[in-house]
Amino acid sequence: EALVLIASFDIWQSALLFRPHISVISHLFGRRNALLISDHIKRNNGLVAVLPTEGRPSTEGQITWATQGFDASLCDLYMAWSRTTADLIPPEANPLVAGCPRFDFYCPSYNSLIRPPEETQELLGLRADDKVITLASSYPQAKFTQINSDFNVKDWKDLRMTATKGQEDPALYARKEWAAFIQFQALIPAIKREFPEYKLVLKPHPSESMWMWETFCYDHDVILMQGDYIWNLLSISSCHISRTDCLTAAEAGYFKLNTFVLSDENTDEDGPGKELSQLVFRSSVSDSLSAQLHLVNECLSLGRTTGIDTRECYNKKWLTPGPDAAKRIAEQITNMSFKKFSVDDPTLDDLVK
Repeated sequence: EALVLIASFDIWQSALLFRPHISVISHLFGRRNALLISDHIKRNNGLVAVLPTEGRPSTEGQITWATQGFDASLCDLYMAWSRTTADLIPPEANPLVAGCPRFDFYCPSYNSLIRPPEETQELLGLRADDKVITLASSYPQAKFTQINSDFNVKDWKDLRMTATKGQEDPALYARKEWAAFIQFQALIPAIKREFPEYKLVLKPHPSESMWMWETFCYDHDVILMQGDYIWNLLSISSCHISRTDCLTAAEAGYFKLNTFVLSDENTDEDGPGKELSQLVFRSSVSDSLSAQLHLVNECLSLGRTTGIDTRECYNKKWLTPGPDAAKRIAEQITNMSFKKFSVDDPTLDDLVK
């Protein structure tokens, strides 16, 4: 039997109080995760497992930072999203391919949990026959031009993100992202004018501040989706629009949705971000509105893709090897536990009998 504690951002306080046998955290960067949590747990004969959550590295520099920039001696198990990533992680971190549980929801039997499209449209105040263009905003650094800029600079330095090419100056990076965010917003009323027969539904990035969108969406008659899952948004879409590096551009492939992405100075320089941009309709924020709208029209004209979506191979390469990531993660954590604290290695199926 095991007690599972789901802790908040201040998980290090729980680590000090409970001295867990195993701690599962999202990364090993920064003083909080490396020293206050992981080092403390290891010194108390505990185990540390890393399960990356959001924020797939999009450039080669970000991949190097994510796979090579942490203290591997603090890691007993690294549950990588893909073989491509696992092969880059130091062997002493014990990398295994698990996949990302987020993508389980696009495969049986988890996909039965996706809300029927007509229910989502009703919740959003749409009619069942309304045609919808969906948008996913992904500009989480932009807000730091307006608030908490000092925190952002200190945080990036603590996480050693400033060692990554293009991210040496967090304040400059945030200013570029704010400029790209404003240009993304400028596209939206143009879409409303060009395609008046479509309703627009926008889902902000979870790390964006809602003040960035609330007034804008109200003024431009855009439906703001809050507190819901991305798969429910994609299920009602006729065409999906996002920033180049946004994971939703890859996820839209599960729905065979033609997708338009907008790139900027901070995106798709190389690596997986650039690779994804070559599989969808791409324009730059520096391109004219007419050029951007032409590609949106292409997406709408083609409808959903048929046969194998070109993003399937990309998703397997970078995001998940296939269904049942959640089960693989549970088994890997369980097996690690029994190797440390017991003599047998049961599977998850053994434990639930």
